[in-house]
Amino acid sequence: MKYIVLIAATLSFLSISQISNAQGCSDAGFCTAGSLGGYHDGEESKDYKNRISFIPAYEIGEKRIPLFIPQLKGNFSIDGSNSIEITVPYVVASGELGTNHGIGDIIATFTHRFYKKDDWEIYGTAGTRIASGNANDEIDGKDLPMPYQTSLGTYDLILGGQFKYKTWLLSMGAQVPLVQANDNEYNPLEWPEEDAYFLSQELERKADVMLRIEKVFKFNRGYAKAGLLPIYHIQNDTYLVPNISGELERVDAEDSQGLTLNAIVSAEYAVSDQWVLTFAGGAPMIVRDNRPDGLTRSLVLRPGVAFRF
Repeated sequence: MKYIVLIAATLSFLSISQISNAQGCSDAGFCTAGSLGGYHDGEESKDYKNRISFIPAYEIGEKRIPLFIPQLKGNFSIDGSNSIEITVPYVVASGELGTNHGIGDIIATFTHRFYKKDDWEIYGTAGTRIASGNANDEIDGKDLPMPYQTSLGTYDLILGGQFKYKTWLLSMGAQVPLVQANDNEYNPLEWPEEDAYFLSQELERKADVMLRIEKVFKFNRGYAKAGLLPIYHIQNDTYLVPNISGELERVDAEDSQGLTLNAIVSAEYAVSDQWVLTFAGGAPMIVRDNRPDGLTRSLVLRPGVAFRF
């Protein structure tokens, strides 16, 4: 029965991803960080409390740009209640404007388990997203829009936590840009009209909040999860545009505030005590109209393999 539920959830997710013409996801990184990403819903082996994961993610971005984002993720236990997680991505964006690649923004979090008794567990996570660049990469001397950039160009604070009750998970969190270092100079006039993207010159991103609700289906040597992930961008982003005098002024990116709602699935299967196969995926159901940060995704697929030690 559990395998039937897993297959049905996966088929339902794939159906949503195929019929959805919307673009969204809009995860600035915190939705998969620490306890916000659901890592603490599964018990590690009694003998192996740490893990190193390799995740060769495939994502479809703005104008259906293919994005290959292999990631190394380390989860390290300090003791029974505290752990550290570090994620280092490498971003390859390839589309009609060309190919750009490089180290992506690094995410580091600290997670503490505040409570564990009977069917209840409560975790808290604090961390940061560290910019790997200023989001100002070019191709052939022309500035690239944000969907082609390997960095968001901000240093962010990540805060949140997870509540677990039996086989239900509830995660809540916020990601707040603290330092705006985005020097993007993308000008759509440099490119043919059909290659125009959202304006993003010296983009200043605003904060996001999220809520993750998931149901866990346990089976021998692993588990599967399915749920919903709403992300709310709490204010309009801003960027620079020339005014009537030709001088640059900062204006709101209209309609960049708002809700994105994603359908999500994930699974783990332990092929041995130390080796684990993983999978996570997501697709948008509701999206924001304006997404100048380049975080548009119509599909996210993240297979992976983890080594426990």
